[in-house]
Amino acid sequence: MPATTFTLDGRNLEAITIDFWGTIALDHTLQQRRERRAEYMLEWINSLGRPATRDELLAVLKQYHDLWHEDWLKRRVTHGALHIVRYIAEKFGLDAGEDQIVEFARKLDDTLKEIPPKIMEGAGEVLAELAGRGIKLGIISDTAISGPKSLDWLLEQWDLLSYFPVRVYSENTGAAKPDPKAYLAAVQQFGVPQQRLLHIGDLESTDILGAKSIGIAAIRFDGSKSEAECKTCSMADRVVRSWSELADLLLGPGHVFDHQP
Repeated sequence: MPATTFTLDGRNLEAITIDFWGTIALDHTLQQRRERRAEYMLEWINSLGRPATRDELLAVLKQYHDLWHEDWLKRRVTHGALHIVRYIAEKFGLDAGEDQIVEFARKLDDTLKEIPPKIMEGAGEVLAELAGRGIKLGIISDTAISGPKSLDWLLEQWDLLSYFPVRVYSENTGAAKPDPKAYLAAVQQFGVPQQRLLHIGDLESTDILGAKSIGIAAIRFDGSKSEAECKTCSMADRVVRSWSELADLLLGPGHVFDHQP
């Protein structure tokens, strides 16, 4: 039988949750998706009989970004594609029915499929090894215009979806990191004590703060950052710079990377 537990600094653990953006996904295409979505938005607004300029749209999107950030900061919630489409329809006074709004929101969400990010180097190999050893794996990810279905689609394209029976998305739970509810939702689905959970993520102020605030072990993943952040300032139990380094830490001798030339 494969092992179902592992240790970190002498602490026995049996489940791992992993952040998506910046930890599994290396996203160098975000700006491209934003540009494509702006093009779609302008086309949609004009198609509904409301002539609009790109500058008008960008001004509205700036207002929306400020609103989105305020809701995240104060209420720890994130908004998806449907929310921004309704906002745009209201701001531009569009005569759009609910079916049209839902259809266009889906188009914005699907932009992730048109312009996807890349998987982080080594992530697939290490996740396969962890899953093969019987370690429980889950995702905890905040979502925005790219919602749960798009992220699931991407995980499937990378042959990773089956490794993650537990997937906690802020759009579904109404709780964004570092809200403890995001982590406790995973704990409940795993059926393990939170003291036996490890969370891995790239952001100190969300991934690490949220996990450590309720006694969950945490590793900060810095592999997607162009410049190294302060290790000694981190609340994380460990800080790693790559999936290979993470494998050394969690899997020890004999893991998949040991067989690579």
